[in-house]
Amino acid sequence: MKKIILKNIILIVTLLSFNGCRDNNKSGMNDRTLIRPTVKQMSRTVHFVGRVYPVESHQIKAEINSKINKLYVKLGDTVKKGDLILTYDKSFIETEISKRKNDVKRIGLEVKNQQLLIAGLLKKTQRVRKLYKRNIASAQESEDLISELRQSRNNLSILEGDLRQSQKEFEKFQALQGSFEVRAPISGLVAVSWIGANNFVPGTAVQNGDVLMEIARNDSFLVNGQIPESDLYMLKSGAPVKIFSPATPDRYYDGRVTRIYSVPIIDQRNNIAQFPVDIEIFPGQAGLRIGMLADCNVLVAQKENALVIPRYSLKYDFNSPYVEVYDGVGFQKKPVTIGLLNELEVEILSGISPQDVILVK
Repeated sequence: MKKIILKNIILIVTLLSFNGCRDNNKSGMNDRTLIRPTVKQMSRTVHFVGRVYPVESHQIKAEINSKINKLYVKLGDTVKKGDLILTYDKSFIETEISKRKNDVKRIGLEVKNQQLLIAGLLKKTQRVRKLYKRNIASAQESEDLISELRQSRNNLSILEGDLRQSQKEFEKFQALQGSFEVRAPISGLVAVSWIGANNFVPGTAVQNGDVLMEIARNDSFLVNGQIPESDLYMLKSGAPVKIFSPATPDRYYDGRVTRIYSVPIIDQRNNIAQFPVDIEIFPGQAGLRIGMLADCNVLVAQKENALVIPRYSLKYDFNSPYVEVYDGVGFQKKPVTIGLLNELEVEILSGISPQDVILVK
């Protein structure tokens, strides 16, 4: 009878020490912590860090060699589709139109002269061939004419290419005549600007193809990040995602996996494959900014009413998992079958019950 009472006293003291202050120094169990398994919702997530990007953006490029007369926006400004972005120097464009027109005329005349030259060489070559057959002209003379004819034809081909390019440039400048304005192709934010920033100088020269600025939508975002190859098998398109950012610590954002890239990025130093992933952030969530750091937690598995214990309370005996269960006197090893795992917790499918008291540490 005394033994039974003693066992019950030890169990009660142990449980009270855990459910109360959980102070290991007061447990009376040589700094051991005991808990009961919890029945609750169990989730597993894949975590990665990425950056916030706009879903859509447009680069504004210089279509001709020109000068910018006035810049109407700066980095960070919000614009609507059709808003005036910049104007080109009208006098500069008119001068360039005149130059291109003269180039077309000049090269066109050179093409005609080269065509006349070739026609003359053809006649001369035919005449020398006849003389050669009559032993009046030499073979070398005939070969020299053929070589000159070949070179003249090459020169004509080059001139015709120059003429086409000059005509194209002339038409491009001519299309701008009377319209020297560049307007926003979409509504959004001036996300990048390569001209002037806050100290634009009128008359800034730009070359054909120069990227002047980039306008990005500021109402639709995605996160791009990378996950290790070891987590790739768990990820599925459409999986829900919770997104956190240090820039907005008081809130989170909802999204979903929209793309899992098939070609990895290889870390050559560590020989690790990382696969890019795109996350769509659902619209209508305030506080997002392009370039923000984003902590993404992708939900890959979830179970209701799971029997859960801390992961660090699980032990292994030759790869066979077990827990130590307190029976009122000592601890007994009980093999268990595990289910879902995450960084902190593990689901127990069989081997223990919610009434068992297990050793954590």
